[in-house]
Amino acid sequence: MLIRCEGAVNFIDDILIWGSTEEEHDSRLTKVKDILKENNVLLNQDKCIYKVEKINFLGHELTSKGVKPLPKYIKSISEFRVPKTIEELQSFLGLVNYINKWIPNLALMTEPIKEILRRKLGKKANIEEYWTHKQNKAFTKLKEALSGIQNLGYYDVNDKTQVIADASPVGLGAVLVQIDNNGPRIIAYGNRTLSQCERKYSQTEKEALALVWAIEHFNTFLFGKEFDLITDHKPLEFIFSPRSKPCARVERWVLRLQAYRYNVKYKPGRTNIADPLSRLCQHSDHSNEISPEDYILQIVELSRPRAISMQEIIKESETDNEITRVRNGIFNNQWDESIKCYKTFSEELCFYENILLRGNKIVIPQNLRKQVLHAAHEGHPGIVAMKGRLRSKVWWPRIDKDVEVMVKSCKSCTLVSLPNPPAPMKRRELPYEPWIDIAIDLLGPLPNNDYI
Repeated sequence: MLIRCEGAVNFIDDILIWGSTEEEHDSRLTKVKDILKENNVLLNQDKCIYKVEKINFLGHELTSKGVKPLPKYIKSISEFRVPKTIEELQSFLGLVNYINKWIPNLALMTEPIKEILRRKLGKKANIEEYWTHKQNKAFTKLKEALSGIQNLGYYDVNDKTQVIADASPVGLGAVLVQIDNNGPRIIAYGNRTLSQCERKYSQTEKEALALVWAIEHFNTFLFGKEFDLITDHKPLEFIFSPRSKPCARVERWVLRLQAYRYNVKYKPGRTNIADPLSRLCQHSDHSNEISPEDYILQIVELSRPRAISMQEIIKESETDNEITRVRNGIFNNQWDESIKCYKTFSEELCFYENILLRGNKIVIPQNLRKQVLHAAHEGHPGIVAMKGRLRSKVWWPRIDKDVEVMVKSCKSCTLVSLPNPPAPMKRRELPYEPWIDIAIDLLGPLPNNDYI
C-alpha cells in the first residue's frame, strides 16, 4: 500500500514517516493516513508517536544526526557475565553481532572467543577450561568498544557513493562513504580476517579480493547504482579495466562484479581510511602450542626447494640497473633504447614497496632470474607447463625464450623425454638384391655432446 508514498516505510505492521521540515512531515503523514483509511486499516492510537526528533525503530535509534544502536542493547552487552556454556557464548556473540556495522574491528575482537566454538562442543558443554586470559581479554575489549560507538549517516540514493577497501597480510577492511554538500559521511564499516589459504595470496590478489568482498558486503547499497571503488594499490586500476588479462583467480573475481557499475580509482595508503581497518587484524592471537605432528610437518616443509623471499626481490630490485632505468621511465617518462621492451607495457607497470610489477606479476631482477627458473623447473615440467607456472606469478623480458633454453638444456629431461615421432615410412619397391637401399639416423645431443 505504501510503496509509492515518499518519506514513508513499513516493516510488517510498523510504519515510519519522516520529513526534513514540519510541513513536509505533516503532508506525508496525511497522505499515509488517507491510504490506510481507503484500505480499511486501523491504527492503535496508544502506539502512535508523532512529531519527534528521536525515535526507536527496528532496534535502531534514529535521530537527525544519524543511526545508533538502542541503549538497552548496549547495556545488555556491557552487563553480560562471562559465558560458562556454549549456549551462553552463542547468545553473547549474537548480541555482539547486532552492533557489527558500528565497530570497525569486530571480527578481530571476537576471533579468540570464536576459537572455542570451533571445537564443536555441545550446547550445554562447560567452557571454563577453554576460557583463558586470551578470551577474557577479548571479552573485556569488546565491552570497552561499546563506549566508542558513534552515529552512522543515512544512505541517500542520490548522493555520490564510494567504497574504500584495503588489504593487509591477514585481513580485509572496507568503508561505505557518501559525499554531499556538507562533505563525506560514513554509512557503514566492514572488515574480516583472511583464511589460512587466502593469506598465501600475493599482495595484489589480496587487494583485489578486498575490492570484491567489499562490493558484495555492501551489495544492498550498491546494486543498480554507479559508485567509485577506492584502492591504495595502483595495479588494480589496470587489472579491473577491460584491457587487462589477469590470472585466472583474479579474472573470476572480476567476472563476479559484472553486475555492478563502478570506477576503480587509486588513492595513496596514507589517505585511505580503510587501511587501518585491514591492519586491525594483524595482531590476531594464535596458540603457541606445538604438537608432534607440527614438528613432522615442519621437517617436511624445510625439505622442500627454497623459494625466493620478497626481501631478496626488494634488495635486488633496488640495485638492478635495468629496473632502475625502468623506474626513471615510469616517473620521468625517459625511456632508454635498452629498455624499449618495457615501454610497450608501460601502462601496466608500477612500483609497490620498491618491487616492479606488471599488472599482478612481479618483475624479477636479472640476478634472480636463473634461481627462479631452477625453482620453476622442480619436478622437470615441460616447456608449456613451466611457462604456465611462471606466467601466473612473474615476468621479465624474453621469459619464454629463457624457459625454452632451460628445458632443452636440462640433462635429465633430455635423457627421459620421449623422442620426436618419426616421419611416416614411404612406400618403396622391394629391393631385388642386398645393399640396394641404405638408411641412417642421428640421435643427440646426449650428455657430453655425444651423438649416436
